[in-house]
Amino acid sequence: MKSLGLIKKCVCIALFAGMLFAAMSCGNSNGGAPASSAPSPTASPSEAPKAPEGNPIVLKAAHVLAADHPYNLGMTKMNELLKEKTNGQISLDIFPASQLGNERELAEGIQLGTVDIALAASSVIANFDRNFGIFDLPFLFENREHAYKFLDGDLGKAYLDELFDYKMIGLGYWETGFSKLCNSKRPISTPDQVAGLNIRTMESAPYMLYFSTLRANPVPMGWGDIYTGLQNGTIDGLTNPITAIYTSHLNDYAKYLSKDDSHYCPIVMIMSPSAYEKLTPEQQTAIRESEEEARHYERECVLLGEEKLYQAFQDEGGTIVELDRSVWMNTPAVEAVYDSIVPEIIPQEIIDRCRALSTAGKAG
Repeated sequence: MKSLGLIKKCVCIALFAGMLFAAMSCGNSNGGAPASSAPSPTASPSEAPKAPEGNPIVLKAAHVLAADHPYNLGMTKMNELLKEKTNGQISLDIFPASQLGNERELAEGIQLGTVDIALAASSVIANFDRNFGIFDLPFLFENREHAYKFLDGDLGKAYLDELFDYKMIGLGYWETGFSKLCNSKRPISTPDQVAGLNIRTMESAPYMLYFSTLRANPVPMGWGDIYTGLQNGTIDGLTNPITAIYTSHLNDYAKYLSKDDSHYCPIVMIMSPSAYEKLTPEQQTAIRESEEEARHYERECVLLGEEKLYQAFQDEGGTIVELDRSVWMNTPAVEAVYDSIVPEIIPQEIIDRCRALSTAGKAG
């Protein structure tokens, strides 16, 4: 198993190296989001930015996914940009792969000031600000372009702004992709075939309701425990985008992947107010500008890598099932989740405004 893991790690690195080359050689290919500049070559020591006199600021930044996931590529890009924009005065010390805890713990660290910058799923943020529960609605977004119109527009920005009331500063929405249902037991093409499976979910009531209504057994579990859970049979599967599934080697055990695209869970970059407020206005501007450029770069990395990862998944013995999305959209499970959130938590007006942004005028 160790040799298999090493081989897969090499494959991941090779795949994302190819993605980066493609990102450098192509323009805007991410469904409407502006493309960022390609990574600049690493400067030689004599050319590297030099910090002005005074103590350089090193911000502790963390996420839960692997070091070869686009999260890490994006944070590395943000670090490069910050150094350039501040003449080396601000940099990031990046901790991937749950080194500083799961997403809930990272969000709490942001509030306490023990973590400076973190990436956390919107479902995790919803535990603090329930308005983020809108992103737990299945089939809310038709495609990426639709999602970006919401996230990067006035509504998405308003959600980020209100995080200050919860001792977080919302900087932007990063990408992980549309979820895929991945399991170790059998190919799944219809909703009724999910029944009886133990499916890992985030600590999210809407996700748990969705799968329990499909007659599966939802198992809330932190990201760092999923691989072991699949290995020992505690869980049979999970729902997550292919990039997270493959870079975390979950297909070592979960070899059946169904393209249900039920959920689009944006990833929120949050910053500790205690760290942010110590910066000068110019440094705060550098943080926001660097995050925005790195965000679009990270989104492009995800998009460019997905097809290669599907192929790698199959090359390693996995089975991919194409689904009729309309069948999955019209199940009692979808209705149950919407009824639990709309309008008690999310006003119908917000759902209508979201749907109006769809290119088809409808989002599920």
